Amino acid sequence: MNKKLLAIAISGALAVPMAAQAVSFKVGGHVNRAINFYDDGRGSDVTNVDNGTSGSRFRFTGSDDLGVGGMKVGMTIEAGMQSNLNFRATSKAANGSGGANDSALNIRHSFVWFSGGFGKLYMGHTSSAYDGTDGADLSGALFLSGHAASVVSTHGSSVQFRNGTTGGNVTSVGSTNSSFDGGREDVLRYDTPKFGPFSGKVSIGDNGMWDFQAKVAGAFSGAKYDLRGGYQEDSQSATATTPTTDKWNISGSLLFSQGTSLTGQYGELDNGTRTAESFYLKLGHKWGNNAIGIDYRQTDDRNAANDEYTGWGVGFVHNIPGPRVQLYAGYRNHDLDRPGTNVEDVDIFNVGARVAF
Repeated sequence: MNKKLLAIAISGALAVPMAAQAVSFKVGGHVNRAINFYDDGRGSDVTNVDNGTSGSRFRFTGSDDLGVGGMKVGMTIEAGMQSNLNFRATSKAANGSGGANDSALNIRHSFVWFSGGFGKLYMGHTSSAYDGTDGADLSGALFLSGHAASVVSTHGSSVQFRNGTTGGNVTSVGSTNSSFDGGREDVLRYDTPKFGPFSGKVSIGDNGMWDFQAKVAGAFSGAKYDLRGGYQEDSQSATATTPTTDKWNISGSLLFSQGTSLTGQYGELDNGTRTAESFYLKLGHKWGNNAIGIDYRQTDDRNAANDEYTGWGVGFVHNIPGPRVQLYAGYRNHDLDRPGTNVEDVDIFNVGARVAF
């Protein structure tokens, strides 16, 4: 037999049982686009953006039985693919050219996991244990401020506060407010099994980073609740003057049976120079496929000592369950009080849609 044909036959025979036992996978994701209207007190602009509150993405997920002690194994690869992210898009009034026009393919998740009666172990690039500590939110009005208080600033984060006297730029909206949440890192993370309403997670990352989160969630008398908190010590960006950044956060949400919800968050960040604080409150209501929310945020000393950021917003979401479409609209006012500086407010209105697949 021809050696080339023999090699093809052998490789084909070997590939059949391997494919039959390979981890099966699914493809999913969504596209999320919005129109943002800005007014920074000195001018206005309109940008067509990817909504970074839940940016456009696609993912591959897979899992299978490991065949040992009832354990399972799985993997996730997820990439973000956004053009003109809303937290990078800038006002033309402030810098002479609006929009960021960035098309980016970035790794959001790339990890393997093992699960069993012991809990779940993650290894790779994914959310650290601390990520989402600000994320207790049962309101359903998720595009006003995302799944958590942390993304209040994503709608126009790069838009500049303007000096009301000189017209010059003061600082960006996003640099003045935050909930001090975590993020995605290269980590080894362990999630405990649920013990009734209780669960927890802990992770370690590169260069001495470590964090944890504890959560209690459940229902009673027709109401639902979610309470979580955590701590992170991060030395990855250490300098001679800032050896570590310490953050802690707590958030909670209560959804009553008639659809009204109350959500709150408090967090602190200590960078070795000063301690910044953040407070957030949201009142929401859900009915049918609709949700509405109004929220308030205050952040002190985030960008500079004695800064006081305050912001409020209102948002509406309508869900179309069949094709998995969400339509939304919202308004937000950003205000910065900086001693000795006359700072104009920034007003932002957005309307958009997220389509999942």
